[in-house]
Amino acid sequence: MPAAQVKGEIDRAVAVSITLFAGLLVSGAGTATSRQARYACADLVVPARRTKVISTVLGRHHPPAAS
Repeated sequence: MPAAQVKGEIDRAVAVSITLFAGLLVSGAGTATSRQARYACADLVVPARRTKVISTVLGRHHPPAAS
């Protein structure tokens, strides 16, 4: 394989890795923001109903275990 072709393949691999890392970073930030917002909303509820609301917020994203 010629040196120019090897350099091109390496450049492409680096570009793909950077793009993948950026995508994972954005996806993780979105997930963290969503979770933080759900807990913040649950904290706004009156204390007497807070446990029920937190249970509802968390329960919607975690299906029940198979029986």
